[in-house]
Amino acid sequence: EACRESARSTSEVKAQLQSATIGNVFYDMVHTVSYLNKSAEELFGFTLDGLEGLSAQERIALMKTLKTDRTVMSGEEMVGYRASQGESGSDEEYLMYPKGSAEPGHVLSQAAPIVLGDGEVIGAVQTIMDITQRKRIEEALRESEERLRISAEAADMYGWEFDLARQTY
Repeated sequence: EACRESARSTSEVKAQLQSATIGNVFYDMVHTVSYLNKSAEELFGFTLDGLEGLSAQERIALMKTLKTDRTVMSGEEMVGYRASQGESGSDEEYLMYPKGSAEPGHVLSQAAPIVLGDGEVIGAVQTIMDITQRKRIEEALRESEERLRISAEAADMYGWEFDLARQTY
């Protein structure tokens, strides 16, 4: 009965991970990928089989993973690697060129170590979210605000706010 309950719980967790819209990646202690959900596969452009046996450095080169300043990221700097060493990381942004893409995607990542009850770290889990569209929208807003500022200065226009409730500027 305990074996069946454990199998059922495992199946439920796998189904939940597969249905998640955020990428989930599991690493073993040598930072080899041991699991990717469907969202992570779509984000990376690789399946688990395509990453099998690759080191962190080989994966970084394959996916062209860069810091936001476009410098190369080392394996030790990656949030998933640091989590496998016992460190948690959150809201870390980097650039990644998915398989076959000439344009980088912006991703936001978090990771945590997988720790047994006795404190032993046995791997890491990482979540990865594609924020490329959000970054494009933010850049378009910055450009629009800059055009408005330049136009207002050129026309010698000024703006102010009026608080209707207080009747103050």
